[in-house]
Amino acid sequence: ASGNALGGQVVFGQLRLEMPSQDRLPPWPPAFPGGDRFAGGKIILAGTTVTEDSVSPAIMHFAFHWQVKGQLDDNYTVFLHLTDDYGKLVFTADAPPLHGDLPTSLWRAGDQLIDDHLVDMSTLPPGNYRVWIGMYLPSGRRLAAATATGKQWDNNAVFIGQLQVDEQQKGIFTPRPEQH
Repeated sequence: ASGNALGGQVVFGQLRLEMPSQDRLPPWPPAFPGGDRFAGGKIILAGTTVTEDSVSPAIMHFAFHWQVKGQLDDNYTVFLHLTDDYGKLVFTADAPPLHGDLPTSLWRAGDQLIDDHLVDMSTLPPGNYRVWIGMYLPSGRRLAAATATGKQWDNNAVFIGQLQVDEQQKGIFTPRPEQH
């Protein structure tokens, strides 16, 4: 061996060794049941659990409970958006699911995953906000989203409820009514 490099990096694909630990997340079932479907039912939003952060009461944790019914070929980013009374986007918390530890292309039928996203209410003025979630590709194309009864969501964004932020930047989450 002469000590010269023999070549560049070779990538063979992704390998799923084990599920990321979800011990610190809320238990199954979710506090607020869902049933919304993504990608024609391959991914089900079984529901959401919303909790206040134990250190900072201005932080709310939105834990999305995903049930996987079929495999996705691409890696999606989950979005959590807040809109004001006029429909204006005022807050975004977009991130790969499970903090990037398990890309959606590695999700398998039968998986039940809890995906935590944060809302920092200290960045918001007091008021009422609508909470929307969904998934999109790096190109910006959103994954199709429908209600449990099959009605397509506008803009492929699922409305999950309202967040009321008070003067002390504390929040109260109210889930959407069961029937949409």
